[in-house]
Amino acid sequence: MGVTISPAEEEKASRYCTQVYLRDLESGLPPDVSGGFNLIVFSHVLEHIRNPSRVLQEARKVLAPGGRIAVALPNILFWRCRLEFVFGRFEYEESGLMDNTHVHFYTYISGKRLLEDNGFQLIKSTVEGSFPLRPLRRIMPGAANFIDGIACKLWPGCFGHQLLYIAELR
Repeated sequence: MGVTISPAEEEKASRYCTQVYLRDLESGLPPDVSGGFNLIVFSHVLEHIRNPSRVLQEARKVLAPGGRIAVALPNILFWRCRLEFVFGRFEYEESGLMDNTHVHFYTYISGKRLLEDNGFQLIKSTVEGSFPLRPLRRIMPGAANFIDGIACKLWPGCFGHQLLYIAELR
């Protein structure tokens, strides 16, 4: 089952999901969604919703015992954004970290807190991102990937572009 606000996504998802709802999650989950889900995925969704706590509370109700949620959020404190902020720039864009449809911004810590405050226990939190090594990437991509991994592990809130969480009911 899937829920999307996009008719184009609904069409694509219909190829893989037994049922797809075209619905704005601002109104909550569709009323006829029943429980028993082992996994609910919020991939770049919660930053677009005015009341993400409401949606997370509804997700709690439809998770099966032992069910989990997977959440992906953009990191507003990724090093490139930090650099822009240092120079006084906070400009919305058509897509990406500064997407003009974002109504919430998250950091590595505030993303964790959102889930914990809504009754979830984190099983895993990690990031995808990069360390600023443009010249090295061309010459030694393997070394750059290795450094990216270390930087993201040691300083996820700075070098993580995408925040990733797996959580279960507390």
